Amino acid sequence: MKLKILLAVIILFSTVIFSQTEFTSIDTTFYSNGAKLAGTLTLPKIKEKMPAVILLTGSGSQTRDEVIYGFPIFKRIAEYLSSNGIAVFRFDDRGTGGSEVGDFGGTTADYAEDALAAFDFLQTLKIVDNNMIGFLGHSEGGMASIIAGASSPDIAFIILMAGPTIPGSEITLKQISNLLTRKGVSEKIKNEKLKLEKEIIEFVKDQGDPDTLYPKLFNEAVKNYTELPEATKKQITTDSAYAKIFATQTIKTLNNPWIKFWFTYNPKDDLTELSMPILGLYGGKDMQVPAKADSVALRNAAIESGNNKVKIVIFPDANHLFQNAKTGMPEEYPELPKQFVPNFLDSIVKWIKSINTLN
Repeated sequence: MKLKILLAVIILFSTVIFSQTEFTSIDTTFYSNGAKLAGTLTLPKIKEKMPAVILLTGSGSQTRDEVIYGFPIFKRIAEYLSSNGIAVFRFDDRGTGGSEVGDFGGTTADYAEDALAAFDFLQTLKIVDNNMIGFLGHSEGGMASIIAGASSPDIAFIILMAGPTIPGSEITLKQISNLLTRKGVSEKIKNEKLKLEKEIIEFVKDQGDPDTLYPKLFNEAVKNYTELPEATKKQITTDSAYAKIFATQTIKTLNNPWIKFWFTYNPKDDLTELSMPILGLYGGKDMQVPAKADSVALRNAAIESGNNKVKIVIFPDANHLFQNAKTGMPEEYPELPKQFVPNFLDSIVKWIKSINTLN
């Protein structure tokens, strides 16, 4: 789809010293399907044309810096890459920061259209090498980069930063299974909860009858009432009242277009169509996008498509944010140092600079 692109007035210039190289940060805007989106372009202080990377955030409303528990993930990536001769563009998700909401369906496929708009925007910049513009997508952003890559032959490369390569339905089941195992629940209870989750997934896929799912959600909520925080119990004093709220709100949430896309889309369908260089980065302790399952799926897709330009790197001690983790569980994210595991950033720079040897 041809998307209307327009470079708006540059708002802010700031020259920064990072490591050994200067780079310039430029706040700017572009358009995607009529909506104005805001972002920041970091440009190395070099005169020759340079490769460029577009950063795509993970799930939820994120600003261009993708700050998670005080860790400015994308700002760190952008500044490091630009200090090493690579242009980087990152932008606020729709309805976040300086970006408008516009007419947005809210699925990962819609996000991929915004990614393609950013791609077209970068192609208007004379300083950027049009043959070397690619994506780095974190988590769901990796999935969006796969979708975008399958629809545009001009995308030079893709970097999957804990990017899902198996269906979201499978990832969700693995997440729940890992969480329950970490909590030490019995196999009986674990299997019951996974069974219910599978029924929820099928309900979403088939647009099932809410009257069939409601009593199952209600009964599950009654079982879980005793585990609720005391503050919640003071507000909702009976298990049946809580169960009614839980079941009603859950069914309403399941009608969300994003959920349906997440449960039904299989990245393999697009991965097997890709022929550009792909770098898959995964954390060995990632509890959200399991490294083993997703790296294997990426490798298998590469074999099936005959793409011999796929590289996979697993950082054994990294979590989903690529911090040096203890357990990998999300609840420990806030207490960990706000820095990446060793060699993470350097591996990205070296791989991008090696792309010409892969083609």
